Amino acid sequence: MKQLISKASNDLIRRRIDDYNAITAEIYASLVDYLDSIGALRVPPFDTSLCDGATLKHISDWLTDKTMVELALNDRQRQVIKHAKATGRINNAQYRDITGVSGSTALRELRQLAELGVLEKVGDTGRAAHCVIVKHKPVINPPNTLRRRTQA
Repeated sequence: MKQLISKASNDLIRRRIDDYNAITAEIYASLVDYLDSIGALRVPPFDTSLCDGATLKHISDWLTDKTMVELALNDRQRQVIKHAKATGRINNAQYRDITGVSGSTALRELRQLAELGVLEKVGDTGRAAHCVIVKHKPVINPPNTLRRRTQA
């Protein structure tokens, strides 16, 4: 954050700012440039126009419908990912309730989501164990990983 403020202040010092709207646009443009440079913008193209309803969740939500298709997630997995996004977590019992699958299928599919880097397990075992969505997109190529595993 300090780097962002420093960069923004350096850029703004060199420009004459006449009103509130101009300074807001300059700060927003600087933020977009910074987020793009660190790879935090997941859906290009991303322009510097203002969006009043945008939140950090819109910027940081890497797990889009398109990404779920690219990861070759099945319908059940997509359904529970949406649940985890809404509630912040998913456990085996919730997976079974939402999808109607057996406990072993729920466990297998939760493990697969963890292997893909989509979910991260919290807690060891029992009722407290659950999964949360990983905050940053993993740097892997899941379809190739799955193909290699099934061919071996």
